[in-house]
Amino acid sequence: MVNITFPNITLPRGLLNETLHILNKTRTEPITVSNAPAIPPWLQHTLLSAYFILLVFALLLMAHYIYYARHARPANYDPPPGEGRLLSIVIPVKSESADTLLGALRRLSALSCPDAEIIVVSDDPPEKGIL
Repeated sequence: MVNITFPNITLPRGLLNETLHILNKTRTEPITVSNAPAIPPWLQHTLLSAYFILLVFALLLMAHYIYYARHARPANYDPPPGEGRLLSIVIPVKSESADTLLGALRRLSALSCPDAEIIVVSDDPPEKGIL
């Protein structure tokens, strides 16, 4: 689990207002850069929109990381054992003789696995009976 803590910042009451007031008193006119081309409003809006889209994407990635960091399974995770686990043995059959199939079924039924099932799947046409 990942713990993320943010520092508590306490500002004295009025500090921000006093700082802004001092900055406004010392600056008498807006700061301009000579020979700088003006950015058209459509470009400003495009850049601002791209910034906010990337900001939202970054926030979603952080939320995704935090969620999966808290709910991650260990690398050696074994699922809980279920009751009545079943072993299924599937035997595909196509044009096999009945003796071959019965011999295979006898050998498989001699296995010491109490929860095993044997499934015989035949591709033969229905009119040809195996047994």
